[in-house]
Amino acid sequence: MEIHFVHGTPDGKLAVLGVFAEEGAVNVEFQKILAHAPTKVEDATINGVNINPSNLLPLDKKSFFLYSGSLTTPPCTEGVNWYVLKNPIQLSKEQINTIKTFYSGNARQDQPLNGRQVLNK
Repeated sequence: MEIHFVHGTPDGKLAVLGVFAEEGAVNVEFQKILAHAPTKVEDATINGVNINPSNLLPLDKKSFFLYSGSLTTPPCTEGVNWYVLKNPIQLSKEQINTIKTFYSGNARQDQPLNGRQVLNK
């Protein structure tokens, strides 16, 4: 599984921080998200729930892959700077199974590199 933190500037530039998740221990911060997850997009604003995004990142935040790509959901905007952390966080099997109930598959298939370089930082 992979978690995306999408960031944008007022002038439309985009960057995504990708974090892999593997089966392991319960992630308490992620459980807060699951406990308050909306059942439909119209309910996406949840008041009164605070999360600490740094608790959704691995301890080693310095090792990452960097490449220029696109968003993974429509409209699949190009020119997005991707920073994918090498080390995963852990989610419990139950947490992974719960998140799977929200999705029937990926919104977009893997794309060819098309000459892009993936940098190892």
